[in-house]
Amino acid sequence: MARTGSQVLLDALRANGAEYLFGIPGTLTLPVYDALIDQAGLTPIITRHEQGAGFAADGYAKVSGRTGTVFTVPGPGGTNLATALQSAREDAVPLVAVTSALSDKMRGRSAIHDVDMERALEHVVKKVLVPDSVAGIAPAVEAAYRWARAGRPGPVQVVMKANLFTAGEERVLRPPEFPQPEATPKADEKALDRAADMLRAAQRPVIYAGQGVVLAGCEREVQLLAARLGAPVVTSIKARGVLSERDPLSFGLYHFEGCEELLREADLCLALGTGFGQFATSYYKAPIPGNLIQVDVDPQRLGRNYPASLGIQADAKEVLQGLLKRLEDMGETPLGEGHVRVRAGRRLYAERLAAFLAKPQAPPFHGLFVMKTLREVFPPETIFLSDSSATQSWLMEQAFE
Repeated sequence: MARTGSQVLLDALRANGAEYLFGIPGTLTLPVYDALIDQAGLTPIITRHEQGAGFAADGYAKVSGRTGTVFTVPGPGGTNLATALQSAREDAVPLVAVTSALSDKMRGRSAIHDVDMERALEHVVKKVLVPDSVAGIAPAVEAAYRWARAGRPGPVQVVMKANLFTAGEERVLRPPEFPQPEATPKADEKALDRAADMLRAAQRPVIYAGQGVVLAGCEREVQLLAARLGAPVVTSIKARGVLSERDPLSFGLYHFEGCEELLREADLCLALGTGFGQFATSYYKAPIPGNLIQVDVDPQRLGRNYPASLGIQADAKEVLQGLLKRLEDMGETPLGEGHVRVRAGRRLYAERLAAFLAKPQAPPFHGLFVMKTLREVFPPETIFLSDSSATQSWLMEQAFE
């Protein structure tokens, strides 16, 4: 018996690695939830609001390292996702949002939930894919998962017209094709040669590691290159932990005391996977050296907020491996001026924080004291979630390693 569009959709999601389907059932999407009863390995997670479903899928993706999947009803069900999808785009989180839409015969007739879902979210997702037949569902879903993880990860939308959920699978000679993402360009060899020469000539280099290091999985390469250059490593909030803060060359976050002086005295900065955004630079005030090598998979981020002497569009891990090979004759640089500057900055930060937390505390407690208490009570492996704004600053910048 031919599969329905609902079954084809679920089979395609599962084939592309989906484990959970976050969302809220609705009248037009009930055929999909009915089909879920017989779908092994794909568990529905029902939330109270579609925005919550989007953030739940976002959180799942961040913790698991997989692509999150969210499914909504037409109209407000889809538009309620907008904030979560924009957040995922800013945080480079791979998500696939399957948003249902009215069938063509109901469009433009003042029907409930008549929203142009093909365009409603186009500014907060990387790509919008719309299968027009059951035969196009699987290729669209496969393309969506590729887009979600390609280059700088982010959310992708698949718009499913409601009539496809109950339609039968048709035989086709050639399934519909959908646009595929371009592969991340390989690092230009001449650019790597030039970068290696610049690093070799630098007397006081600094490495600024951003989220792209986490996404590329090149924490070890950062550690090796820092040791080879004797270069202090500064990180953005999203990259904190790429280098153990017990490492003698780990300066920590840009916001730590002494970091501005460190950057001001540096004669070269190697920026890896960072766009030097608002929070990563304290509202673009960071004194990033003019002699800047910037590496990112997204060409639009190269030189956008700080002019780069050399911009390299490539995967950070590939670039680091290429640099390590070109600089292998250097060996490890003995701990010297870079280590001294790191130690001085971290000592200043620790003294300031300790002095503040040593003051008598009484309600209403300052947020830093709350964070210190949490750190003392909970085990080191505890995962903490914070709201945005000052709370996130206290949690990420001040009281936790």
